[in-house]
Formats: sequence, C-alpha cells, structure tokens
Amino acid sequence: MAKTLPLVADQDLESQVEALEREGYIYFPGVFDALEVDELRAIMERLNAIPACF
Repeated sequence: MAKTLPLVADQDLESQVEALEREGYIYFPGVFDALEVDELRAIMERLNAIPACF
C-alpha cells in the first residue's frame, strides 16, 4: 500500500530546498489550476523510465 506523504507549504527558499533534498519534492499550493494538473498527469503517464536511474 502506498504511503501518503505530508503536504507542507514551505514559505522561504531555504526551507523549500531542504524539503526537496529531504522529501524529493516541494509542495506549491495554488500554482497550477485543475486543468493544468490534469495536463501534467497525462504528460507524466507518457514518460518512459530510464532503467539506468533505478
């Protein structure tokens, strides 16, 4: 079962960089609208993994 990750909106650049290094992602609430999120998901589903990266 997948683990739900916490969504914490860090306010300053230093905290965002630390979150990216620690969690592997940064949460930016309100940056994309629902249509843009749907488009990004569709694009991501078409991406192919690079085996050497695993």
